[in-house]
Amino acid sequence: MSNVCSEALFVPFFETEETAPAKMEETLTAMANGDTPRERRKMFEVARALYENFASVRKLWDFIETARLYVNRFVRRVIATVAPASCINWNDIKPMENGVQQVYLIRLLDADNALIWSKVGTTIRETGKRMKEHLRYYKKDGVCKLEVVRLWNCGEMDAEGLESEFRAHYIKKHPGTFRKNDRFINVEFDLDEADKIVANYLGERA
Repeated sequence: MSNVCSEALFVPFFETEETAPAKMEETLTAMANGDTPRERRKMFEVARALYENFASVRKLWDFIETARLYVNRFVRRVIATVAPASCINWNDIKPMENGVQQVYLIRLLDADNALIWSKVGTTIRETGKRMKEHLRYYKKDGVCKLEVVRLWNCGEMDAEGLESEFRAHYIKKHPGTFRKNDRFINVEFDLDEADKIVANYLGERA
């Protein structure tokens, strides 16, 4: 029987290779539920002593860590394929098909639905696929959800010209908020104002 003494605790505890894994589970649970940093620190020292002194604990820990890595990899794949569709709020706006010149306004949100950026964009591709691309691309910046607030069909008009109108307007109206790829940090677009900008742009070129 092994006698393992934590130097930080000065309290001996007795375990075997057979009982150490269960003791590790008990210790980690106590550490997670500790009421104070001191209590959690004490449990951490016990857990470290168990890991250092028992091969059965190290073997179990390595197995758990390997499983965690595979689970995380699987979750990332799920997020990249299935999750985006459920993370897009269309606000009853109907996505458009390939080949249509579109301009859109979207809100990019974190996991708590807090606004990170508002963005103006264009596409001639299927709108739904474009929105999923935005979710995947900006995931690295903490974006978890996307809200489509406006989507216009420009017909034969130049969609990029309308995008430029929006860009110039918002840079002037919200100085210091512009970011690469037509994003505006913590800016809520005035949608009535946006509708007027589109009406004026399309009317002038009709």
